[in-house]
Amino acid sequence: MSRKANHTDRELDKRITDFFGKAGRKPTYSEIKEMCPLGVSNDRISSALSRAEDCGYITGKAGGADTRHVPTAPPGVLRKVMDEFFREFETQQEMIQKLQAENSALRASQERILARRSADIAKAVEEVREKAEGQLNAMARAFLKVGLED
Repeated sequence: MSRKANHTDRELDKRITDFFGKAGRKPTYSEIKEMCPLGVSNDRISSALSRAEDCGYITGKAGGADTRHVPTAPPGVLRKVMDEFFREFETQQEMIQKLQAENSALRASQERILARRSADIAKAVEEVREKAEGQLNAMARAFLKVGLED
């Protein structure tokens, strides 16, 4: 005769992994029964513990002995590491955006400086050209004057 379960498998799994995250060890059957006030059978506890071990959420036996020698972190630690990773990632993204904005500002500043320098150079070249033309014209007039006197 089947009965409807008082606690879902998901509830059992969550309670077991939460216990492991807090206590650092696999809960005993009696501890699981205390966590489930509506009652739960030993078969369902066994299945839930097997699922948790198969998924790597918990390892070893009650008391902390690891029978499989597979290092795993409690889910709480994994969450903290992932949260820290994403915070660091967001910080790096903000730094990249800030550096890109600074780079754009520097390029704009360089372009203004180059435009100003180019204008100064063009003005100096024009002045030298005008002076050279003046000297050439003076020499041409002098030659013409000498040529006319002969």
